[in-house]
Amino acid sequence: MIKKENGITLIALAITIIILLILAGVAIGSITGNKGIIKEAENSSAEAERESIIEKIEADLYNEKIKTGKRPTKSELKKIIETNGYSETLSEDNFTSKDGKYTINYDEILGWEGYIEDGLVLHLDAIDNIGEGDSKHSDTSNIWKDLSGNGNDATLTNINQSDAESGWDDNCLKLDGIDDYAVIKDSATMKPNDQTIEIVFNRTGRAVNEDKNYVMGRGIIFVRWYGYTVELNGISNNNQFDVSYGRTRTLGANKYLHSNKSLMLNHIYHVGASTENNLTKIYINSIYDNEKEQIIDTYNQMNETNIGRYNDTYTKGNIYSIRMYNRALTQEEINHNYEIDKHRFKF
Repeated sequence: MIKKENGITLIALAITIIILLILAGVAIGSITGNKGIIKEAENSSAEAERESIIEKIEADLYNEKIKTGKRPTKSELKKIIETNGYSETLSEDNFTSKDGKYTINYDEILGWEGYIEDGLVLHLDAIDNIGEGDSKHSDTSNIWKDLSGNGNDATLTNINQSDAESGWDDNCLKLDGIDDYAVIKDSATMKPNDQTIEIVFNRTGRAVNEDKNYVMGRGIIFVRWYGYTVELNGISNNNQFDVSYGRTRTLGANKYLHSNKSLMLNHIYHVGASTENNLTKIYINSIYDNEKEQIIDTYNQMNETNIGRYNDTYTKGNIYSIRMYNRALTQEEINHNYEIDKHRFKF
């Protein structure tokens, strides 16, 4: 009987040792494997080191802009990278860090060239809009500062910072679809014949009118400017919508230029809409989508530009950036701006 118990004890001990070895192997693997704690820590450290290089270059670019009064060009960016010792290996689109560990694309770096400025009459940007106390920032959360230098600031109405669906977020202005909107008073710079509107937005749901009823089957005005509107049309059962662009005076589906592409809720999009010599065009994420001839009528006098509102209908979604130009941008220029937006707003 004693021998049997000893045999059982030895077997149990052996099984215990095997289990402990297996657990130890699993633990070591979780620490040292490709997805282990050590590997994740190394990846995080590498990412932080890589971001640090980018941030230092952006600081150098800012100092260069302050010194010269001009936004640095790509060639000046490359010169800064070389002369300040960040790299000795540069190509047309990227460079390798001096230690050879990282490849960084130039379009990951902010502060050089930047958005197209020729003809820019309005630039609303939701990243760091308030709080800096300089000419580029607002002193109040109720004013969306125009970064174009033309003073076309937007006044926000019914924005509620305590509401999760209303107010400023890290990189966007949230509109609740119930009563939130922004308005820009008319000015001489806001009266062009040819024009371009660029909007970065994320539509998050259906609009609600003042009676708190969902609005279906009608366009929801996103931006209305100098006789033209950019609309986000009614949502179908599969949560798709399209974009239309045209004269507010010539209402009707046959009068508007409609996008061919269906857009989805809860996705960030860049929409560019332009008019030149009566020809209007739409670009979705910088890709040409559709065009249409539209007759210029006499409806050119507006007292204000509305963002997110038309009569009793309001847009539900997030606005990241709005730019307006007093000329038609080329597709190459729209693509240039889109690439910057894509990097800054991460979509």
